[in-house]
Amino acid sequence: MITKKGVIIIGALGVIGQYHLKNYKKLGIPIFGLVDIKQSALTEKIDFYLNKFSINNVIFDICTPTDTHEEIIIDLVNKGFKNFIVEKPPAANLSGFNNLKFYCNNEIKLFICNNYLFSKAFQSVFDHYKKNDDKSLQKISSIFNKDRRGDSLRGRNICRDGNMPSIFLFETYHQIGLALKLVPNLNVVKSEISSMCFDDGKVIKEHGSCLLQLVDKENIVTVDLMTNLQSEILREMSIYLSDGSSYNLRFAKDSTLHSSSYFYDKNGSVSILHDGCDNTIYAMLKSAWNAFHIGNIPFDTSIIFSEKILKICDDALVIKKVI
Repeated sequence: MITKKGVIIIGALGVIGQYHLKNYKKLGIPIFGLVDIKQSALTEKIDFYLNKFSINNVIFDICTPTDTHEEIIIDLVNKGFKNFIVEKPPAANLSGFNNLKFYCNNEIKLFICNNYLFSKAFQSVFDHYKKNDDKSLQKISSIFNKDRRGDSLRGRNICRDGNMPSIFLFETYHQIGLALKLVPNLNVVKSEISSMCFDDGKVIKEHGSCLLQLVDKENIVTVDLMTNLQSEILREMSIYLSDGSSYNLRFAKDSTLHSSSYFYDKNGSVSILHDGCDNTIYAMLKSAWNAFHIGNIPFDTSIIFSEKILKICDDALVIKKVI
């Protein structure tokens, strides 16, 4: 039986699975197996892995559609496996997440992906802000756009009964996570969600765009999150401080891996905090690999942090206004 640690990617043939595989190879991380999402192949392979690897040394990387995460992880937990990396969000709705959480006891280690938290642009801003935290944060404005019509037509993460719409399954989850990293306690005060119709007449409700407004518990910080799944890639965040200074971040596009972040002081002078390559998936998977070796999952990728994000998503659906 092989005793070293390694990764098995489930959903390895998909886009995310291929991204992860490419970066595991760059990191020199052992790949124990690549599994298709088809249930017959999955069941057969898992039985094979049970006999070949120690359950403590296998890390499953779940890169399948969101509505399959819950079932796959619970099946693997029931077979005795304990270590999991899962793409965000870990379940298709808050109810499914709570069911998954029930199975993930203290022996189960679950690393929930949110690659933008590992951005060099964001980390440079976060570190700079924390060193100068005598200035209070007043406003966060975030815009994440990406054309997801192709994903919708292929049926990827469409809005199903009881599931969150794709704005939360795709970009908005990232935005909420970034905001919570800066402001730990946020509540939804405004939620507007648009619908989207295709040429063939098929309507996928609540898929196209949304506007969320959040506030902290003292009503001091306002967070505006705009998401559009029908336009060119744009991922930006601006952070405004009480003394008139601010930060601006431009996150990497999928292909260029280039990001930047700037600090504007109250007098208008500009400091470059980061301007260069920013492979967030590489950094995230490196963190995951280290986490499983030391036995401690970082808070930003933990069940507790993901629950806070999903609770905001759920609250946004409760008070939503369809536009």
